[in-house]
Amino acid sequence: MTDITTHQNHELQICPQRYEQLLAIRDALGARTLNETVSQLVRHEIDRGTIPDEIPGVLIDRDGSDVYIGFDDDHPVKLKAEHASSLAEAILNMLEGRTTGVELNLKGAFIVSRERAGIRVQFEIAAQEGKVFARDIAFDIAHMIAAAARP
Repeated sequence: MTDITTHQNHELQICPQRYEQLLAIRDALGARTLNETVSQLVRHEIDRGTIPDEIPGVLIDRDGSDVYIGFDDDHPVKLKAEHASSLAEAILNMLEGRTTGVELNLKGAFIVSRERAGIRVQFEIAAQEGKVFARDIAFDIAHMIAAAARP
């Protein structure tokens, strides 16, 4: 698994006027960064149905009482819905500062921890180093997991 990386797409070029408009949108939305602004715009388009509610490289699927979660090309991990719900809660707790450091869940066999500017999610049963997500992506993942875990 990989850490947070900044994808530099050299095809994405914004003229100065659009950049100024993005700054105005950022200020109007109360966002701290342009990345946060883009995240809010993406969420808005998901809510409108313009794009699907999914994150590239992240698989979250429910089958009966199990929730499957996979990152990148790794084999998805199967969690009971209650453990998936606990994972979503652990991610949100870390993001909102209710938990600091590391949260270990032995029943669900996962670890959630802060790492630099992001959140690391690791599944002990998969013996993988885990994946670090930017905070806004971790927030979306937590909500997607929670939705999949609901009865």
